[in-house]
Amino acid sequence: MDYQITHVTTYESSEPVTVCHNQAWLTPRNCPSQTCRSHQIIITPEPSTFHQRQDAFGNTLTHFSFNEGYETLEVKALSDVSISARTAPAPIESPPWEE
Repeated sequence: MDYQITHVTTYESSEPVTVCHNQAWLTPRNCPSQTCRSHQIIITPEPSTFHQRQDAFGNTLTHFSFNEGYETLEVKALSDVSISARTAPAPIESPPWEE
């Protein structure tokens, strides 16, 4: 199955935000049953700095900062993800809940 995912977060402030540092984990991971075919992060207003890296767990961390004021910040993530069927593990390969 293919999914087009849109995530939008909007921050509004009653007074201008002068300096702001942000981290976001919005990029889907690739794994045996999931493939992220495309991904884009759109930030409005445009940040002063923007970079991405892998965190200690293999997730994409997006860091962005602002050195000028804003009253409204919108972070939008657009992803195109393909999911394949997963096979349940054999009971012998899955320990009981109690263990």
